[in-house]
Amino acid sequence: DEETAGSMFYALKRGGKVIEGPSVRLAEITGSCWGHMRYGARIVETDRRFVTAQGMAFDLQKNVAVAFEVKRRITDKKGETYSDDMITVTSNAAMSIALRNAIFKVVPFAFVKPIYEAAKAASLGKGTTMDQRRHRALDWFISKQNARAEDVLRVVGRKNVEDVGIDDLTVLQGLRTAIMDGDTTWENALRDALGDT
Repeated sequence: DEETAGSMFYALKRGGKVIEGPSVRLAEITGSCWGHMRYGARIVETDRRFVTAQGMAFDLQKNVAVAFEVKRRITDKKGETYSDDMITVTSNAAMSIALRNAIFKVVPFAFVKPIYEAAKAASLGKGTTMDQRRHRALDWFISKQNARAEDVLRVVGRKNVEDVGIDDLTVLQGLRTAIMDGDTTWENALRDALGDT
């Protein structure tokens, strides 16, 4: 379905370029379907400024194992440490990212790429008009992230809703997944977009 397909990839705008890739959801499905595989993630260190997560994947049949570490900051712009709840959220996001990276170091992406590409296409919705797709994408950011429509358009470099194309919708869906997975926040995505202009 469209919602599941939309959770299979992320997209972030950094340095004027869109960075996209498979999400932790696609990694979990891949790990489950690959067979003869063990995988997991844990926090290995927390200090005053960072949390470090380790993801591990082990293909028992091929005897290939990978451990991958990810650091995430747990301080705000002023250098103050996050609340306990925010540290937990950040830790969970770091573990998801570490797990995703470990699984995709073990499972060759050539096996996953056709599913990844099909998910991007399916996430845009079948049987809906382009206008409906545009408004549905904008509505999520407006209702769930308290974003302004003009700021969402700035993230994809468009002035009007009518100018938003298929590639832009894919970027917005990927950004939505990145926000939901904890890879970024709406504020960071907007700041990165404004920094590029």
